Amino acid sequence: MVCGILATTNALAVWVEGGQWNYGVGWTGTFGYSDYLHSTRYHTATVRHGGRTFKDYAKPEAWARASLTKIPPTGMEYFYGFE
Repeated sequence: MVCGILATTNALAVWVEGGQWNYGVGWTGTFGYSDYLHSTRYHTATVRHGGRTFKDYAKPEAWARASLTKIPPTGMEYFYGFE
């Protein structure tokens, strides 16, 4: 299962499906990021823009961290998911 959002915000931190998902534009304004942490499931974090995608995988209790450099960091899509 994968969930995602096309965001226009700087950064968000939300609790979804039993885990913490942080996503948005990094503090330098040069990249988009998606970080997801879940305590009991293998999970993923993904950032996508056009044909460029970066996806990270993590085991329970570890952060999945994905980021994609783009200046300006607009039009990014952010996802979390489970393996």
